[in-house]
Amino acid sequence: MHESATVITRMDASDDPGQLAYTIPHAAHLLDMSPRKVWALVHSGEIPSFKIGKARRVSRRALVEYIERLEQAA
Repeated sequence: MHESATVITRMDASDDPGQLAYTIPHAAHLLDMSPRKVWALVHSGEIPSFKIGKARRVSRRALVEYIERLEQAA
């Protein structure tokens, strides 16, 4: 497992480690970013997202891949 994937899977005790998708605010919390910044990344397509009903979600995989791209670019 990549180190970045480990960072994403280490969540607060209140989080479910088996959770596959997150709301934008929860994804922002996991990334230690503002929800506004995560919304901008979602709108730009840098972080893929999907809808369940009217609610927008970001998958755990999308967050891990986003971090891996950042690490590769660094």
